[in-house]
Amino acid sequence: MRYDEEMDYEPMHFDRRYEDSRRYEDNRRSSSTGRYMSDRHSGKQLSEEHIDRWIRSLMGELEEKDRQQLKMDNAIRRAKEMGISFDKFTEEEFYVTMLMLHTDLAKAFGTMVTLDHWVKAAKAWLCDPDAALRYGKKLAAYYHAIVEDYE
Repeated sequence: MRYDEEMDYEPMHFDRRYEDSRRYEDNRRSSSTGRYMSDRHSGKQLSEEHIDRWIRSLMGELEEKDRQQLKMDNAIRRAKEMGISFDKFTEEEFYVTMLMLHTDLAKAFGTMVTLDHWVKAAKAWLCDPDAALRYGKKLAAYYHAIVEDYE
């Protein structure tokens, strides 16, 4: 695989100078704080409205039995029981990530996958150590680059 010289990172060797040289506010949106998350690479934001609309869209893709199992309060409660903290991403960002993964992958994994698996998968996706973007920034970039144009 060839990497373009104009890219601002190389695999496993993200150039922090690039990010440090750009001036941004540190913005994260949380329905409880009214803050918003900034996608540093596109300048777009993942607003509470984006997250709410995305959750409604994903819930519409679920079968009734899955809607009951994957309710937000169940997922967040289970995540907290499993030791997941919400200091790097909001509960809403975590929840929409879990739903996104479920709607994309449930058919591939079959019926043996439980809520615990989806909770672990969402945390792994948001906290991916080899990604240049993590947490809410990764979700915002994904939403604006992949999801937004197709809703």
